Amino acid sequence: INVAILNPWLAVILAGPPVFSIITAVLHFQAGQRATVVWIGAALALYVIALLITIGINVPLNDALAAAGPPQRITDPAMVRDHFETTWARWNIARTGASTAAFVLLCIVR
Repeated sequence: INVAILNPWLAVILAGPPVFSIITAVLHFQAGQRATVVWIGAALALYVIALLITIGINVPLNDALAAAGPPQRITDPAMVRDHFETTWARWNIARTGASTAAFVLLCIVR
């Protein structure tokens, strides 16, 4: 997983929304649209939560899966999958929800 996903595009995808949210908040603040800044701040907080879940939970789980070795050398693949899959999927749903909610907030903000 890590070999396939770690590339410059991932950096843009992970860092882009928070960076652009900050820029947008500053521009709206300077324009006197302080109510809008609150919603942008809420979206930014949700993006940061998604990023923290990625860095703190999903990436370490990916690393642990990689450390288990090549699939053909794993003696008990079901145990490795059980240890990885449920936790990873649960937190992936959480970060997807946070990112989606942030995106929706930014879409409805004026």
